[in-house]
Amino acid sequence: MKRSTRPLFDHAKSIIGATALALCGGAAVAAQTSIQASAAAGFGVDVINVSDYRPYQDGTSTATQYANAYWGQAGYSVFADFGALHVFATAATRGSDNYGGYEGWDSIVTAMAFAEDKVTFTAPAGVEWVEFNLSLNLHGSFAGTSRSRGWLEAELGGSNYLPLEGQSYSSGVSAGTYFGMAPPLGRSEVLSAQRTYRAAAGSTITLRYSLSGVAHAMSPPAQAGILPPSSMTTDGGNTARVGLTVLTPGASFLAESGASYAPVPEPSTLVMFGVGLLGLSVWRVRRLSTTDHWSACSAAVCQMRVAGS
Repeated sequence: MKRSTRPLFDHAKSIIGATALALCGGAAVAAQTSIQASAAAGFGVDVINVSDYRPYQDGTSTATQYANAYWGQAGYSVFADFGALHVFATAATRGSDNYGGYEGWDSIVTAMAFAEDKVTFTAPAGVEWVEFNLSLNLHGSFAGTSRSRGWLEAELGGSNYLPLEGQSYSSGVSAGTYFGMAPPLGRSEVLSAQRTYRAAAGSTITLRYSLSGVAHAMSPPAQAGILPPSSMTTDGGNTARVGLTVLTPGASFLAESGASYAPVPEPSTLVMFGVGLLGLSVWRVRRLSTTDHWSACSAAVCQMRVAGS
Protein backbone atom coordinates (compact mmCIF):
# COMPACT_ATOMS: atom_id res chain seq x y z
CA MET A 1 0.00 0.00 0.00
CA LYS A 2 1.95 2.96 -1.28
CA ARG A 3 0.90 6.57 -0.86
CA SER A 4 2.53 9.97 -1.16
CA THR A 5 3.72 11.55 2.08
CA ARG A 6 5.57 14.81 1.64
CA PRO A 7 3.05 16.37 -0.78
CA LEU A 8 0.31 16.01 1.86
CA PHE A 9 1.97 18.60 4.07
CA ASP A 10 2.62 21.06 1.25
CA HIS A 11 -0.92 20.55 -0.04
CA ALA A 12 -2.37 21.31 3.39
CA LYS A 13 -0.34 24.53 3.61
CA SER A 14 -1.46 25.60 0.15
CA ILE A 15 -5.14 25.01 1.01
CA ILE A 16 -4.89 27.09 4.18
CA GLY A 17 -2.95 29.82 2.38
CA ALA A 18 -5.51 30.03 -0.40
CA THR A 19 -8.36 30.14 2.10
CA ALA A 20 -6.65 32.89 4.10
CA LEU A 21 -6.13 34.97 0.97
CA ALA A 22 -9.72 34.45 -0.09
CA LEU A 23 -11.07 35.47 3.30
CA CYS A 24 -8.68 38.37 3.84
CA GLY A 25 -9.06 39.71 0.33
CA GLY A 26 -12.83 39.71 0.12
CA ALA A 27 -15.17 42.66 0.12
CA ALA A 28 -15.52 44.60 3.37
CA VAL A 29 -18.29 43.23 5.58
CA ALA A 30 -19.46 43.65 9.15
CA ALA A 31 -17.40 42.34 12.06
CA GLN A 32 -17.25 38.56 11.81
CA THR A 33 -15.29 35.43 12.68
CA SER A 34 -14.78 32.23 10.72
CA ILE A 35 -13.09 28.84 11.14
CA GLN A 36 -12.08 26.06 8.80
CA ALA A 37 -10.43 22.78 9.77
CA SER A 38 -9.91 19.22 8.58
CA ALA A 39 -8.42 16.06 10.10
CA ALA A 40 -7.58 12.88 8.20
CA ALA A 41 -6.32 9.49 9.40
CA GLY A 42 -5.81 6.31 7.38
CA PHE A 43 -8.14 3.33 7.69
CA GLY A 44 -7.19 0.38 5.49
CA VAL A 45 -7.24 1.64 1.92
CA ASP A 46 -9.57 4.48 2.86
CA VAL A 47 -9.26 7.65 4.95
CA ILE A 48 -11.39 8.79 7.87
CA ASN A 49 -11.88 12.51 7.44
CA VAL A 50 -13.69 15.06 9.62
CA SER A 51 -13.99 18.75 8.88
CA ASP A 52 -15.64 22.04 9.84
CA TYR A 53 -16.32 25.21 7.92
CA ARG A 54 -18.23 27.94 9.73
CA PRO A 55 -18.15 31.30 7.97
CA TYR A 56 -19.50 34.67 8.97
CA GLN A 57 -20.26 34.38 12.67
CA ASP A 58 -20.99 37.69 14.38
CA GLY A 59 -19.49 36.39 17.63
CA THR A 60 -17.10 33.65 18.73
CA SER A 61 -16.55 30.66 16.42
CA THR A 62 -15.42 27.31 17.85
CA ALA A 63 -15.07 23.73 16.64
CA THR A 64 -13.59 20.48 17.95
CA GLN A 65 -13.35 17.22 15.99
CA TYR A 66 -11.49 13.92 16.34
CA ALA A 67 -10.94 11.14 13.80
CA ASN A 68 -9.96 7.70 15.10
CA ALA A 69 -8.89 5.26 12.41
CA TYR A 70 -7.03 1.95 12.18
CA TRP A 71 -3.72 3.52 11.19
CA GLY A 72 -3.86 6.53 13.47
CA GLN A 73 -5.72 9.44 15.01
CA ALA A 74 -6.15 13.09 14.10
CA GLY A 75 -7.98 15.91 15.82
CA TYR A 76 -8.26 19.65 16.20
CA SER A 77 -9.70 22.44 18.29
CA VAL A 78 -10.23 25.90 16.77
CA PHE A 79 -11.30 29.15 18.41
CA ALA A 80 -11.83 32.55 16.80
CA ASP A 81 -12.76 35.70 18.66
CA PHE A 82 -12.11 39.38 18.07
CA GLY A 83 -8.51 40.07 19.03
CA ALA A 84 -7.63 36.45 19.89
CA LEU A 85 -7.32 33.31 17.76
CA HIS A 86 -6.37 29.76 18.75
CA VAL A 87 -5.68 26.51 16.90
CA PHE A 88 -4.71 23.12 18.28
CA ALA A 89 -3.88 20.23 15.96
CA THR A 90 -2.71 16.75 16.89
CA ALA A 91 -1.96 13.77 14.66
CA ALA A 92 -0.55 10.31 15.29
CA THR A 93 0.13 7.12 13.33
CA ARG A 94 -0.20 3.62 14.67
CA GLY A 95 2.76 1.34 15.20
CA SER A 96 2.66 -2.36 14.39
CA ASP A 97 4.78 -5.34 15.38
CA ASN A 98 3.52 -7.30 12.40
CA TYR A 99 2.55 -4.90 9.68
CA GLY A 100 2.43 -7.55 6.94
CA GLY A 101 4.43 -5.57 4.42
CA TYR A 102 1.99 -2.67 4.34
CA GLU A 103 3.18 0.88 4.50
CA GLY A 104 1.34 2.82 7.18
CA TRP A 105 -0.75 5.85 6.42
CA ASP A 106 0.03 9.40 7.45
CA SER A 107 -2.25 11.43 9.73
CA ILE A 108 -2.64 15.11 9.01
CA VAL A 109 -4.61 18.03 10.46
CA THR A 110 -5.12 21.54 9.08
CA ALA A 111 -6.87 24.27 11.04
CA MET A 112 -7.50 27.99 10.56
CA ALA A 113 -9.18 30.72 12.59
CA PHE A 114 -10.09 34.07 11.03
CA ALA A 115 -11.63 37.37 12.14
CA GLU A 116 -12.52 40.66 10.47
CA ASP A 117 -13.41 43.87 12.25
CA LYS A 118 -13.98 47.57 11.55
CA VAL A 119 -12.29 50.32 13.55
CA THR A 120 -13.30 54.00 13.50
CA PHE A 121 -10.86 56.72 14.59
CA THR A 122 -11.78 60.00 16.25
CA ALA A 123 -9.42 62.92 16.86
CA PRO A 124 -9.47 66.47 18.22
CA ALA A 125 -10.43 69.31 15.86
CA GLY A 126 -7.65 70.23 13.48
CA VAL A 127 -5.99 66.77 13.53
CA GLU A 128 -5.95 65.38 10.02
CA TRP A 129 -4.20 62.03 10.52
CA VAL A 130 -4.22 59.49 13.34
CA GLU A 131 -1.11 57.38 13.82
CA PHE A 132 -1.53 53.95 15.34
CA ASN A 133 0.49 50.82 15.99
CA LEU A 134 -0.62 47.32 14.92
CA SER A 135 0.93 44.40 16.79
CA LEU A 136 0.72 40.64 16.47
CA ASN A 137 1.82 38.16 19.13
CA LEU A 138 2.01 34.39 18.60
CA HIS A 139 2.92 31.77 21.20
CA GLY A 140 3.34 28.40 19.50
CA SER A 141 4.61 25.02 20.60
CA PHE A 142 5.42 21.75 18.88
CA ALA A 143 5.99 18.25 20.18
CA GLY A 144 6.39 15.00 18.28
CA THR A 145 8.60 12.28 16.93
CA SER A 146 11.05 12.25 14.07
CA ARG A 147 9.56 12.32 10.56
CA SER A 148 6.75 14.54 11.78
CA ARG A 149 6.22 18.20 11.01
CA GLY A 150 4.25 21.17 12.29
CA TRP A 151 3.54 24.66 11.06
CA LEU A 152 1.99 27.82 12.57
CA GLU A 153 1.45 31.18 10.92
CA ALA A 154 -0.44 34.30 11.97
CA GLU A 155 -1.22 37.20 9.66
CA LEU A 156 -2.66 40.65 10.30
CA GLY A 157 -3.71 43.02 7.54
CA GLY A 158 -6.51 45.27 6.43
CA SER A 159 -7.51 48.20 4.25
CA ASN A 160 -8.13 51.96 4.23
CA TYR A 161 -4.94 52.94 6.05
CA LEU A 162 -1.45 53.96 4.94
CA PRO A 163 2.16 53.51 6.06
CA LEU A 164 3.95 56.46 7.60
CA GLU A 165 5.59 58.90 5.24
CA GLY A 166 8.91 57.53 4.03
CA GLN A 167 8.04 53.92 4.84
CA SER A 168 7.60 51.20 2.23
CA TYR A 169 4.02 50.14 1.64
CA SER A 170 2.80 47.14 3.59
CA SER A 171 -0.77 46.51 4.66
CA GLY A 172 0.06 44.24 7.58
CA VAL A 173 2.41 42.11 9.66
CA SER A 174 2.91 38.36 10.02
CA ALA A 175 4.56 35.89 12.37
CA GLY A 176 5.16 32.24 11.56
CA THR A 177 7.19 29.23 12.60
CA TYR A 178 7.85 25.78 11.17
CA PHE A 179 9.04 22.65 12.93
CA GLY A 180 10.38 19.66 11.02
CA MET A 181 11.64 16.40 12.47
CA ALA A 182 10.58 17.42 15.97
CA PRO A 183 12.39 15.95 19.00
CA PRO A 184 10.16 14.34 21.68
CA LEU A 185 10.57 17.28 24.05
CA GLY A 186 9.40 19.66 21.36
CA ARG A 187 9.83 23.38 21.25
CA SER A 188 7.99 26.49 22.41
CA GLU A 189 8.41 29.85 20.75
CA VAL A 190 7.03 33.37 21.21
CA LEU A 191 6.92 35.52 18.09
CA SER A 192 5.84 39.12 17.73
CA ALA A 193 5.67 41.72 14.98
CA GLN A 194 4.47 45.32 14.86
CA ARG A 195 4.33 48.34 12.58
CA THR A 196 3.03 51.89 12.70
CA TYR A 197 0.41 53.20 10.25
CA ARG A 198 -1.80 56.26 9.77
CA ALA A 199 -5.45 56.76 8.88
CA ALA A 200 -7.52 59.85 8.21
CA ALA A 201 -9.23 61.24 11.31
CA GLY A 202 -12.89 60.20 11.34
CA SER A 203 -12.28 57.31 8.90
CA THR A 204 -13.09 53.63 9.35
CA ILE A 205 -10.51 50.97 8.58
CA THR A 206 -10.89 47.20 8.19
CA LEU A 207 -8.74 44.73 10.12
CA ARG A 208 -8.38 41.12 8.97
CA TYR A 209 -6.33 38.55 10.84
CA SER A 210 -5.88 34.78 10.76
CA LEU A 211 -4.02 31.94 12.47
CA SER A 212 -3.23 28.73 10.58
CA GLY A 213 -1.76 25.47 11.81
CA VAL A 214 -0.78 22.06 10.43
CA ALA A 215 0.20 18.86 12.24
CA HIS A 216 1.55 16.07 10.04
CA ALA A 217 2.50 12.70 11.53
CA MET A 218 4.45 10.80 8.88
CA SER A 219 4.56 7.03 9.13
CA PRO A 220 8.21 5.96 9.52
CA PRO A 221 9.59 3.15 7.35
CA ALA A 222 9.40 -0.33 8.82
CA GLN A 223 12.45 -1.58 10.68
CA ALA A 224 13.04 -5.33 11.12
CA GLY A 225 9.34 -6.11 10.70
CA ILE A 226 8.24 -3.38 13.07
CA LEU A 227 6.42 -0.23 12.00
CA PRO A 228 7.18 2.50 14.58
CA PRO A 229 4.45 4.97 15.58
CA SER A 230 4.78 8.70 15.04
CA SER A 231 3.05 11.81 16.34
CA MET A 232 2.93 15.59 16.06
CA THR A 233 1.11 18.21 18.10
CA THR A 234 0.95 21.81 16.92
CA ASP A 235 -0.43 24.22 19.47
CA GLY A 236 -1.04 27.96 19.24
CA GLY A 237 -1.49 27.47 22.97
CA ASN A 238 -1.71 31.05 24.20
CA THR A 239 -3.41 32.13 20.97
CA ALA A 240 -2.45 34.73 18.41
CA ARG A 241 -3.34 38.14 19.77
CA VAL A 242 -3.88 41.35 17.88
CA GLY A 243 -3.16 44.76 19.39
CA LEU A 244 -3.95 48.31 18.28
CA THR A 245 -2.48 51.33 20.06
CA VAL A 246 -3.31 54.92 19.09
CA LEU A 247 -0.19 57.13 19.13
CA THR A 248 -1.71 60.51 18.26
CA PRO A 249 -2.43 62.54 21.45
CA GLY A 250 -6.14 63.00 22.09
CA ALA A 251 -7.18 60.49 19.42
CA SER A 252 -9.06 57.23 20.09
CA PHE A 253 -10.74 54.35 18.28
CA LEU A 254 -13.90 52.29 18.53
CA ALA A 255 -14.11 48.74 17.17
CA GLU A 256 -17.41 47.54 15.72
CA SER A 257 -16.98 44.25 17.60
CA GLY A 258 -16.40 46.06 20.90
CA ALA A 259 -12.90 44.56 21.24
CA SER A 260 -10.32 46.65 23.10
CA TYR A 261 -7.34 45.29 21.12
CA ALA A 262 -5.06 45.82 24.10
CA PRO A 263 -1.51 44.92 22.98
CA VAL A 264 0.29 41.99 24.59
CA PRO A 265 3.16 43.23 26.81
CA GLU A 266 6.65 42.53 25.50
CA PRO A 267 8.51 39.74 27.39
CA SER A 268 10.97 42.33 28.77
CA THR A 269 8.05 44.36 30.12
CA LEU A 270 6.65 41.28 31.83
CA VAL A 271 10.05 40.52 33.35
CA MET A 272 10.34 44.06 34.73
CA PHE A 273 6.79 43.85 36.06
CA GLY A 274 7.63 40.56 37.76
CA VAL A 275 10.79 42.02 39.26
CA GLY A 276 8.76 44.97 40.52
CA LEU A 277 6.23 42.68 42.18
CA LEU A 278 9.02 40.63 43.72
CA GLY A 279 10.67 43.77 45.09
CA LEU A 280 7.35 44.98 46.49
CA SER A 281 6.79 41.60 48.16
CA VAL A 282 10.28 41.64 49.71
CA TRP A 283 9.75 45.23 50.93
CA ARG A 284 6.41 44.29 52.48
CA VAL A 285 7.85 41.22 54.21
CA ARG A 286 10.76 43.25 55.57
CA ARG A 287 8.36 45.99 56.68
CA LEU A 288 6.15 43.45 58.45
CA SER A 289 9.19 41.84 60.03
CA THR A 290 10.43 45.23 61.23
CA THR A 291 6.98 46.08 62.60
CA ASP A 292 6.81 42.76 64.44
CA HIS A 293 10.31 43.34 65.81
CA TRP A 294 9.48 46.78 67.20
CA SER A 295 6.18 45.49 68.56
CA ALA A 296 8.05 42.77 70.41
CA CYS A 297 10.59 45.30 71.71
CA SER A 298 7.84 47.64 72.84
CA ALA A 299 6.12 44.81 74.66
CA ALA A 300 9.38 43.88 76.39
CA VAL A 301 9.99 47.48 77.43
CA CYS A 302 6.46 47.71 78.83
CA GLN A 303 6.98 44.53 80.83
CA MET A 304 10.29 45.89 82.24
CA ARG A 305 8.59 49.11 83.27
CA VAL A 306 5.75 47.24 84.96
CA ALA A 307 8.21 45.00 86.75
CA GLY A 308 10.29 47.98 87.94
CA SER A 309 7.35 50.05 89.17
